[in-house]
Amino acid sequence: MKKDKLKVFAGDLMYSVIGLLVFNGVMQLLIYPRMTVFMGAERWGVVLTIISVASIVATSFGTGANYSRMVVSTKTSDVAGDYNIFLAWVALGSFGVSFITMFTVREVSLSAYIGILCLMIAMTLRYFSDVEYRLNVNYRGLMVYYFVITAGYIAGLALYPIAHSWALTLVLGELLGTLWVALKGSIYRRPLFKKSPQFRENISSMLTLSSAYLLTNLVLFSDRILLLIFEGGTEVTVFYTATLIGKIVSILTAPLNGVITGHLAKYKGKISRKAIGKLAVILLAIGVVVTAASTLVSMVFVRVMYADLYDQASRYFLVANAGQIVYFISETFLVVLLRYTKENLQLKINSVYAVLFFAVGIPAVMFFGTMGLAVSILCVNAIRFAAVTVIAVRSAQK
Repeated sequence: MKKDKLKVFAGDLMYSVIGLLVFNGVMQLLIYPRMTVFMGAERWGVVLTIISVASIVATSFGTGANYSRMVVSTKTSDVAGDYNIFLAWVALGSFGVSFITMFTVREVSLSAYIGILCLMIAMTLRYFSDVEYRLNVNYRGLMVYYFVITAGYIAGLALYPIAHSWALTLVLGELLGTLWVALKGSIYRRPLFKKSPQFRENISSMLTLSSAYLLTNLVLFSDRILLLIFEGGTEVTVFYTATLIGKIVSILTAPLNGVITGHLAKYKGKISRKAIGKLAVILLAIGVVVTAASTLVSMVFVRVMYADLYDQASRYFLVANAGQIVYFISETFLVVLLRYTKENLQLKINSVYAVLFFAVGIPAVMFFGTMGLAVSILCVNAIRFAAVTVIAVRSAQK
């Protein structure tokens, strides 16, 4: 029986990894390098900052609603309208966030505003929409979902020389994924906005989880915002290039966490402290190995794909990649904690994390530039990993 469960888990993980690997591979090997060539390092650095702001909103509220839906699925199923109402509220809030973003990145025009707004809403829906497949433990469908998104991005890139619109390139793929789920799935079926008897509880769950993710995502994507403010658009592109391989590898934790969440939603037992301890040691060892590998691969990848930026980016390879890896392995513990503890624990952890990051990160980039920011990210993420490990051990059964 255990072998059968392990086989199913491995298969689900494989489908998730393949889907995200293809998606991110195309993004990092094709879409972003070509957009850098089309737009130049300085201009593309500004767009990367816009993507970061959109990602803060999308990954916070889209993922918050997504994980809340998974948690609620252990209690009831007829709640889809509650989540669509929440997403509609997020879309309305995006109008104001897009307006502020437009002035922050100094792209003040109607076309820029519409582009930022559409990207923000489309990304939020995309991050939520994969819950369709995780609710049904259909990871083969999830793989196809990311194939569809990837196809949309490739189509958008093909249109760039004609339309000269970064927004069209980025939004097309995001919208295509949501449209696919709307046509094939059930989470966007009518009545779209029917409230459930648990409406207040579900909204509270979504707000709590979204707030927790908002705090971490402010940290996760603020490197580009801080660098744009203090160093300029070119430094944004340089630092992004330096962290690229670490980000790609770290993204592979997303399907792992998704599969863990999907299976934990069906699992009614407890987890032991011994198992948590073993997981901590394994993840830490993997983190060290992957950081070393990411640094070596970066030396080759950046020299080939971003030759003009190699000399500037190479000095950050080790520290920047390590910071990315340490952050994402700590996320695995938070996913496990979410199943066995209240949602507000994650909010408390991430509140402390965000305060610590900005208290350290802002002075670091002001006085020591890009390297100061890279070191501060690594240090704060290491503290987060240690704290989450201790809490996970204490929360588990003896």
